[in-house]
Amino acid sequence: MNILCCVDDNYAYPLINFMFSIRKYCDREINLYVLSTKLSDKIRDRIKEKCEEININVNIQVVDLDDKIFAARAHYTKDTFLRLFAYKFLPQEMDKLLYLDVDTLCLGDVGELYDIDINNYILAACRDKIWDLDRTIEHGKELGIEHDMFNAGIILFNMKKVRKLWDEKLVVDMIEKAGKKLLYLDQDLLNMLTKKEDILFLDNKMNFQLRCFEKVKNLDGVVIMHYLEDRKPWNHYILAYHEKLFWKNFKETGCKEFYEISRRMRRQKLIRKFKNKFKRIFGKK
Repeated sequence: MNILCCVDDNYAYPLINFMFSIRKYCDREINLYVLSTKLSDKIRDRIKEKCEEININVNIQVVDLDDKIFAARAHYTKDTFLRLFAYKFLPQEMDKLLYLDVDTLCLGDVGELYDIDINNYILAACRDKIWDLDRTIEHGKELGIEHDMFNAGIILFNMKKVRKLWDEKLVVDMIEKAGKKLLYLDQDLLNMLTKKEDILFLDNKMNFQLRCFEKVKNLDGVVIMHYLEDRKPWNHYILAYHEKLFWKNFKETGCKEFYEISRRMRRQKLIRKFKNKFKRIFGKK
């Protein structure tokens, strides 16, 4: 089973946590490919150490994307677009790839997702949680998207079709075409690159998308839980039930150093919150 994650130092520990949750329910051979444009040696070694501990093969590449590609989009980071160019850095003989955001937690056998037949499709994914809102529908129309928008956090790729139908020029042309209309960055681009007939829409249990403060305790049948938006279990204080599950699983990783990193993140976020509130109240004379 081939899995791709794109991370920097800030998301390395959530990656480790997610891989531990995968191994809890899946005993098959796993090949993890990690792509990054910047990853410290310390973090790279930590990822390797923890993957070896749970018998996961790991290949880490720090890559560079041509600056010319993003000349007109300097306000976006290269890492945002890595999965769009992953085919350039992965084994050419690979025929199937499961891309996973690391703000996720596995609650079932991910092999159930990986084994889905996508021979007739470019990719398989779940509809985005807000795809049916008027503003999302209107946004899709502005980009020329004629199908329901899928969430790009969990995607099963048919790599044979990806290599055949997508290339760097096509992606760059899409970036230029969309311009400042890109709100969801690579998710917008992936939806622009695919037609309705290219997509196999999956049951939401494969990408159960949850926002902060959602009161959900019944997660029966869910394979992957996905923490949406900027609020994550590791960067704020008040945790909902589904967010507490992140830390329950994290205990098994043995990465005690992340507790202090998380505390620092939470303090910084709280300070920013109060500073912004102070400015709103007292900013005007």
